[in-house]
Amino acid sequence: MKKRIKKKNEKEPKQSGDGNQNGTTTVDEPQKAQDTGSAEETALELDPGVDEKAKEEPLVSHDELNIKIEGLEKELTQTKEKYIRLVAEFDNFKRRKEKELMDSWAASRIGLIKKFLPVLDDIDRSLISARQDNDFDVLAKGLELVKKSFDKVLENEKVEAVEAIGTEFNPEIHEAMLQMEKEGVKSNIVVEEHEKGYKVGSKILRPAKVIVSK
Repeated sequence: MKKRIKKKNEKEPKQSGDGNQNGTTTVDEPQKAQDTGSAEETALELDPGVDEKAKEEPLVSHDELNIKIEGLEKELTQTKEKYIRLVAEFDNFKRRKEKELMDSWAASRIGLIKKFLPVLDDIDRSLISARQDNDFDVLAKGLELVKKSFDKVLENEKVEAVEAIGTEFNPEIHEAMLQMEKEGVKSNIVVEEHEKGYKVGSKILRPAKVIVSK
């Protein structure tokens, strides 16, 4: 038998087992997996929250979900009924206020008309007297009586005549029809009144139509 001669640079084959020629121990794959599992278990023991975070929240059961749906549907129905009631109440309130306003306005008109009826009576009496006597003075006195009655009604209603002649022109209460030269009168003074103006408090019913000096 020939003896195998070892060449100078030829390496020795690796030995199987627990060591090699350098004395280093080789770890099998199953041993590595076992060591890794032990490390993970040790990490979970040190930090239990890691495992808790990984767990999913428990699912709601079918019965519990149906109960929640029924509750929400009931709340929705109650809310809709409440809304319908509020709309109906608002409509009733609106109609009631409109009726009250119309009734109040009608009552005011009736009250004002009643106050003018005596004035109409004075006009009728004056006309009858003027026709019977065929006298202009009787008609003039009748008209004066009517004027007094009419002024009394306006006074009771707090209606006042707007000041005009001799006052300075004020566009808020006067309506200038034209301007004219007036001797001895300074400019912008009301010198004539063609139609009386009236007011209630500070509310102008109509402005006075006037002529103003230049």
